Amino acid sequence: MDSNCLKRYYYNYLKVVIPISFVVFLLLIIYGDFVVENLFGAQYNDCVYMYKMFMVATFVTYIFRNPLGNILLAVGKAKWNGYNTYAFCFLYIIFSLIFYQYWGAIAIVYGLCATFILSGIVSLFLFYYYIKGLR
Repeated sequence: MDSNCLKRYYYNYLKVVIPISFVVFLLLIIYGDFVVENLFGAQYNDCVYMYKMFMVATFVTYIFRNPLGNILLAVGKAKWNGYNTYAFCFLYIIFSLIFYQYWGAIAIVYGLCATFILSGIVSLFLFYYYIKGLR
């Protein structure tokens, strides 16, 4: 595959997924109280903020990490994707262990959000690095 084909594929993916995902995640965030209470019960209403943060991180993952990770796998760069995954799993553990002492359970959510977002950004850089090498 040439670099233009891969770029077009990713851009076309974004054109379809961003609007759909944005609407779905926006609704899940707006109605977060309802979702949390009906899925987990009223005793978890104090966790709505964590749920909403997780939805934002998941949206970012849908835009960057998932498609770009799959593209890297498809073009034979499974090691790159694997190293990205392992590095950010390790980083998440570090974030969780360190920040939990200071901020409690919310630190776990912030750590997860940070690792999801950073991992997606690294996937984007790896994708463009691969494309640059094709030229």
